[in-house]
Amino acid sequence: MDINARIATRIKALRNQKGYKAEIVAQELEMFKAAYSQFENGKIDITLTKLQKITDYFSVPIASILQENSGATFNIEKVENSTINGTQINNYTDKELLHAFGQSIDTMHKVMDWMKNKSI
Repeated sequence: MDINARIATRIKALRNQKGYKAEIVAQELEMFKAAYSQFENGKIDITLTKLQKITDYFSVPIASILQENSGATFNIEKVENSTINGTQINNYTDKELLHAFGQSIDTMHKVMDWMKNKSI
C-alpha cells in the first residue's frame, strides 16, 4: 500500500472512530466535501499543510497517521501514567520497551523522510 492510500485509510478510520460525518469535517477544515472525500479515498496527494490541519482537527500527532501498522503509539504525559498502545509501561519488560521505542524511532525517521519529500 502506498503512502497516500495508507494516509487516506487512517484519516477515514479516525473520522469513523470519532463518529464524525465527512461533510462536517470538510466544513470545519474549510474544504469542499468533494476534496475531502478525495483525500479519504486516496485519489489526490495530501500536502503536509493539509495533513497538519486534519491532524490538528482530530487532535492527533501526524506520526499517528504516518506510522506503520506495526508501529507502537506512545502516550506519555506523566511517567506514572505512561502507556504504549494503551497498556501501562510498567506492564512491559525492558526488552519489550526497547523494541517499542526502536519502532517509534524508525517511524519518526520515515515521517521525517516523508516530510522532506513533500512540498509545504
